[in-house]
Formats: sequence, structure tokens, C-alpha cells
Amino acid sequence: MTALTASMNIAPPTIPARRTGVLGVIDPIPLPAHGAYGLEYDSTNCVTYDSPVNFDPVGGPNDVLCVVSSTAVSGIDATTSATFFVRAGVACGPLFAYSEAEWAAKARAALDSIEDVALSNWFGAWLAEIATGVPAASSMTDAVGDLEDYFYSDYGPWGVLWASAGAIERGFNEHVLVRENGKVVTGLGTPVALLPGSAANLDPALVFLSGWPTVYRGESVVAAAPNIETNQFLSEAQRLYVGLIDCNRVMGRTLAALP
Repeated sequence: MTALTASMNIAPPTIPARRTGVLGVIDPIPLPAHGAYGLEYDSTNCVTYDSPVNFDPVGGPNDVLCVVSSTAVSGIDATTSATFFVRAGVACGPLFAYSEAEWAAKARAALDSIEDVALSNWFGAWLAEIATGVPAASSMTDAVGDLEDYFYSDYGPWGVLWASAGAIERGFNEHVLVRENGKVVTGLGTPVALLPGSAANLDPALVFLSGWPTVYRGESVVAAAPNIETNQFLSEAQRLYVGLIDCNRVMGRTLAALP
């Protein structure tokens, strides 16, 4: 009797999604049913008021919500944001190896695995567009200290520190960043979001502190089609997003090169 020598056809293992970027800081908000063409905030009813002690901040939370886009940001204080998609898919074979539900689950898992880096790239592209004339800082300690000192002098809610992997490692080495409950934060508690290095060719030496970001996320939609010639099946998932940021405070520092 001849022994079977062919390899066994198995499904690839499920790899856990990483959440070290913007989704490591915030949870997406469901996109309203009629938000497919963008969202608009009523900024006239969401303005900052003076406190009883006559503290008059330069700008308060939700006073202005910036559009986050990969286009020119000349209208930086606009309140209408366009939507964008994130897509991911899988192509597997043989053609009839999985049920329709299994194909859909694989596509959604692929989307989940890249969602955080895609959204962080989106925010990073916007930060790159406004990164002109950023002051220098001799160290990550100086950068974080300067940014938090200025930022929290008249801004009530938490901000978000955006930094490259290299800058975050420098922060750990200088003990200005710590890990708390599985998340990276500054010593003061400001959450840190990883900016992917490919974010619109963003200089990895740049560190930003911004107002709180918001991501509206639609339902995932799956489309599938067979490829008879290759005996494969392509299943693709996509979601609709709107990204906004509280932009009364967006500031940055450029880290000096290590000696």
C-alpha cells in the first residue's frame, strides 16, 4: 500500500491584531446611519465659556474640531469631514474550501489586523501637513515636558502624544514614558499613540501633542468573488470612517539626533 505524501491543506492561524496606534488610545464611535457623506458638528452651540474665576482659555474642548484628511489643510478650522475607506481582503483556495460565513470572517479578520495602522497613518498624514517650523528639543524628556507644560496650561481634557517607534523607545530609555495597564503613557498620564513610519513620510524625529481624536466607524461590508482560473476565492472587507480631532491645541517638537 502506498503511503500518502501530499501536504495537508489547513487554514492559516489567526494572528491577533495590534493596537498601539490611535485605536490603542480611543474606541471608535459607530458612524450614524446617515453619515456616509460626512459629518458636520454644530460648532455654534459648542463653544468655551469663561469660568467664575475669569480664567479665559485660548480655546477649550470641542470649540473647534478639525477635519482630518490627507489633502491640504488650508481650512483647518472647518467642521465638515469627508469619509474614507479602509479595505483588506484574503485570497485563498481551493475555491470551495470554506463556507460563505467563513470567507466573511476571514476578510473581517484581515481588516481588523490593519485597521489601527491604517487609521494612525491617516492621522499621521494630517500631522505631517501642518509640521512646519516645529521647534527643536534636545531630548524626549525636554520634548514631552515642553509640550505637556504648554498644552495643559489651559486645556482641560487629556491630549494624545503622537510619536514614532524610535521616539517612543527614546522615551522609555529616558524614563519619561512608562507602560500602564498595557498602554504607553507619559509620567503625567498622557496616552501615547504610535505613528507609523510610512505616515506621509513623516519625520520620525517629530513628536506631537494634540487634542483628543475621534473616529467614527461604519459597519464592515464584505464582498466576495471567485477566480476560476486560479481556483481561488477573493473575499474583501471594508469600513467607512470619519476622523476628527480637537485642534485647539496641536503642537510638536523635533528631537535632536542622538550623539
